[in-house]
Amino acid sequence: MEESEKGRSLGSWVRIVLLLLVGAALAIFLISNWETQQVKFLGARISMPLALLLLATAVGGFVLGYAARAWRRSRS
Repeated sequence: MEESEKGRSLGSWVRIVLLLLVGAALAIFLISNWETQQVKFLGARISMPLALLLLATAVGGFVLGYAARAWRRSRS
């Protein structure tokens, strides 16, 4: 394997490990926060488990981050 291939391989493993650690931390946090909360947003009131709200926020953040990255790559 060339040096650049090793660097890419190591970078891929680091990303995978970090993603797994963040996912595990998120799962623990969600399980710990399962109480129902009332959420008010733009005049709407919704009662939902705090874990679902946090999960929706995390997924929305990941989607927006991925979309921003794809948009930035398409411009270059």
